[in-house]
Amino acid sequence: MSTPNNTHAPANGMKTKKTMKNSLWIAGIGVLLTLGAFKLNDNKQEMKAEAALSERVSESIPVNLGTAGMTTLKEDYSASGTLEAAVDISIASETQGTITRLLHKKGEQVRQGELLAQVENGAQQAEVLAMRNQKDKADADLVRARNMAAGGAMTQQQVEQAVLAVKNAEAQLMSAEDRLRKTSIKAPVGGYIDEDMVQLGSYINAGTELFQLVDITTLKLNVQVPESRVLDMHPGKAVDITLKVLPGTTFNGTVSSVSLKANEALKYNVEIELKNPKDSPLKAGMYAVASFKEESAKEFLTVDRRALVGSVKAPQVYVVQDSIARLREVVIGQLTPDKMVIEQGLEPGDRVVLSGQINLVDSTKVSAINH
Repeated sequence: MSTPNNTHAPANGMKTKKTMKNSLWIAGIGVLLTLGAFKLNDNKQEMKAEAALSERVSESIPVNLGTAGMTTLKEDYSASGTLEAAVDISIASETQGTITRLLHKKGEQVRQGELLAQVENGAQQAEVLAMRNQKDKADADLVRARNMAAGGAMTQQQVEQAVLAVKNAEAQLMSAEDRLRKTSIKAPVGGYIDEDMVQLGSYINAGTELFQLVDITTLKLNVQVPESRVLDMHPGKAVDITLKVLPGTTFNGTVSSVSLKANEALKYNVEIELKNPKDSPLKAGMYAVASFKEESAKEFLTVDRRALVGSVKAPQVYVVQDSIARLREVVIGQLTPDKMVIEQGLEPGDRVVLSGQINLVDSTKVSAINH
């Protein structure tokens, strides 16, 4: 009996395996084609991005330009600062011990040399007495030595030793008296006690702060002046001073000193003295504005204030050369409502950006919308 189904089974299996193998090859080729398409698309996107970037770089940013030039300024120059006490010192102890007397407290007025506090000084008094006795003995020994030397009973070398003993005794007495003096805490200058940091019975060490002494009879105002103005400053120059807390009132000040050296910001310190009026006493720490009257009109290199990039403390401007805006640091002096004086960083005729800076970075290509 024949079995036709069993005879053809191996042939059908081989056919099935061949079909599956072909399918895998086709699938693999499809994956490769898909990946190639993605890669081609990525390349196209990169090329488009590069083209857009190139287009943006080649574009020029429209800006409004101005020119740095010499300007005659007649306005009075002003600078601000805070009032300081002419005398503001900390009184510290030069000895150690217990406070046995406390004669003044916060808010009281004291005169120069007035006793503020007393530290226990029994040991120092005893030391001074002993040193005085030693000094008296040395003086007597010197008298005897000289008398005996005159009679030939003592050599000149022994007399010199007696002289040296007197000098040593004097030095030791002075040192003891100085230690005794330091137990009496006195006011080095007149003024008001602004702070008292000690109590009766407190034990203090050398260097302990005891009082803060302030005298506001005369006030000081320190302001910073640019190079373009410092040559007009001299001791004795009159200055008008106004305060925010007293609008409409002007006080008379006088320049007391002008620094010989500029600080890191190329500004010079000018110190102004102001007599504190009794009818309207001012306080140290108040904000004040000093106005300096111009003695003569002068020319200054200026640009429009709109050219300023950043802050007044770290000023920069965009300078345009060959249609390229380059960021440049400058040093500014006086500021007026619409101009700023340039101390360093620009030359007359330099073209600077007045508007559109928000769209710029260093070395950006620009085009002027004004002429």
